[in-house]
Amino acid sequence: MKLPFATLIVFSIPAMYSEEVPSVTLCDLARAPKLHFDKTVRLTAVFEQWTEGQYFTDERCPLSHDDQIGAGFSVPESEHGARDRFIEQLHSPEYESRAIVTVVGVLRNEQARHFYWYGSRFDVTHIESFRPAVEIFKGDLEQGRDYRAAGTYHAGADLILTAPLRLPYHHAGRIEWIGLPEVHVRWKGTVTFRVVAKEVSAAGPGRWNTVFTCKILRLD
Repeated sequence: MKLPFATLIVFSIPAMYSEEVPSVTLCDLARAPKLHFDKTVRLTAVFEQWTEGQYFTDERCPLSHDDQIGAGFSVPESEHGARDRFIEQLHSPEYESRAIVTVVGVLRNEQARHFYWYGSRFDVTHIESFRPAVEIFKGDLEQGRDYRAAGTYHAGADLILTAPLRLPYHHAGRIEWIGLPEVHVRWKGTVTFRVVAKEVSAAGPGRWNTVFTCKILRLD
């Protein structure tokens, strides 16, 4: 069965992977890898499938070629199905080889200096959840997430998305854009953007206004 866009996939968490497993960021691992080698931790980051291999990335700490952290799998046999479903989705058009994941695993003091190049490797032992790194916009927006949508735009006017905002009853809403480029002709294509803020204010008895501030990441 083909899964819909932006589906969050969550797997059951064995007792050994309970909340007692400490959570770290990729920046933590990159900043002080020796403190984390061979320790079981929980990591939320972007899992990327590149031509030469698999890596974890986090825009809060871009890593150099030598410091990047490779991704490996060391899941028990009982979780091979979850791993295979994740890899299948990663290669689908919905994901485009990038997913935001929460995983449990171990950072290994292993380096690669060949076609697949990394300074250390994080071996995944359990996949807790994953979703597309860039979601298809269908009307709903959530602060902190990236979306892709069809739209039109020309100088002196707003960027208009093909799909309308989906809002609760008695709410009016709009998008305020950051980083719109200057254009001299009408543009029509695909925009990738990030929701950086959401503000809800009262507009009268039982009525509200919702303003989303969105940053343009790319126009195609």
